[in-house]
Amino acid sequence: MMKTTKSYGFTLIELVITLSIIALAVLFSVPSIAEWAPYYRMKGDASTIAGILTTARFEAVKRNQDVVAQFNTANETVTVFEDTDGNGTQDAGEPTLNTYTLSQSVNFGVNGIVADDLNGSGNPPTASITFTNNRVSFASNGSATPAGELYLMFDPNTVVNTQQAFGVSVAAGGQVRYARWNPSINNWD
Repeated sequence: MMKTTKSYGFTLIELVITLSIIALAVLFSVPSIAEWAPYYRMKGDASTIAGILTTARFEAVKRNQDVVAQFNTANETVTVFEDTDGNGTQDAGEPTLNTYTLSQSVNFGVNGIVADDLNGSGNPPTASITFTNNRVSFASNGSATPAGELYLMFDPNTVVNTQQAFGVSVAAGGQVRYARWNPSINNWD
């Protein structure tokens, strides 16, 4: 009578084949992920800026005080501060409520692919930030002065696919929205 034994686990050949298949899948997916990573950084920046502006509006109402968002194109930042004297600039003693720096390879800017501004005027945006003096002020009633937009694009020196853009707009009533430029339909979505 012959004894039979049950074997448990995997053979070395099965393990090598499985690991080879996994390695090939990872190898082919890395370039695809690398191509989309800048897009998601820019989408995240647009979403974050829209959130910062919405929060600035709520802070103005909560504090019963003007709150200003200042956009700096030189260092690609958004700074939100309480404007206690109402002059639109941050003076000594006026607290900074938030500062945000754009992700690597994302800039304030417009590129040639955007054919219409966020307001749907039918004209392409002519400036990366349309707010006067690159700032928007939220009043204690939640309204915004001035209404305007800002546009995000890839830095053409660091990203190969520059055919993407996002925009963030603030209406005079203080409503904030962001959208992606869809070049395939030539419109915002």
